[in-house]
Amino acid sequence: MHISTEIRVVVADACNLMVSAIMSNLTGPSDAERGHSIKPIKISGMANNYPALIDSILDTRPHVVIMDDRLDLTKPALMMLRQAKEAVDSEFYLVHRVRWIVIGSHYRPPMVAALMAAGCDGYLYRADNMQNNLLSAVLQVVAGSPYLSAQPSSAGVEALRQMDKTGSEVLTFEEEELLRAMADDLDTDDICERFDWSKSFVYHKTRELRERFGKQSNEGLIAAVCLQGVIRLDMFPGGLTRQLRSELVVEKRVRKARL
Repeated sequence: MHISTEIRVVVADACNLMVSAIMSNLTGPSDAERGHSIKPIKISGMANNYPALIDSILDTRPHVVIMDDRLDLTKPALMMLRQAKEAVDSEFYLVHRVRWIVIGSHYRPPMVAALMAAGCDGYLYRADNMQNNLLSAVLQVVAGSPYLSAQPSSAGVEALRQMDKTGSEVLTFEEEELLRAMADDLDTDDICERFDWSKSFVYHKTRELRERFGKQSNEGLIAAVCLQGVIRLDMFPGGLTRQLRSELVVEKRVRKARL
């Protein structure tokens, strides 16, 4: 991407404090302090909801969009990215190229890979050092190279190692999203609405996961998956239900007895 003057960036997050932090990280220090010889970065737009994001992009024609995956809690990150790209690309097709950076809570390879396959140019894991990584991410995607922050990259390496050792499969993007929705205590109708899935798909996938992990309930399934290290407890932003916490205690006791 050839940019003659400045790099225009739109920042999208439902939390105004996060928007302010992102803006400070990108525009605070001078170029000399950063140690880079780069073009200046201009925050051309801000958005705290999905419709405002689309309007800001169409109005300011940014080079980069930085979008937090919590911008719209009714839309999964993958769906939000696809819809936003479709809306923007239909307006800018072959005229202007927008690069997309997503800030998210996913760190496992299938989740991040699905976002990258949907057109995400850069991915920053929220727990990584955003202050040090954000500027590098912007410059790298503007230069035409994908960017992936440290923890998702290392998780991908570790997943390959574990598959070599055990032959076990990692969860797909849909399976991890389904488990997260279950942990948020959503019923089947809510899950179908959130992800635009059919009930038959949800029933089939749930039964398949229960059989794979040898569990009879959704809570037992989630507890087993968490304790096997397939997903982490901090991946459930809604917290854990009382029943799930009880299942975790039972699962821990069972595993301890086997040792």
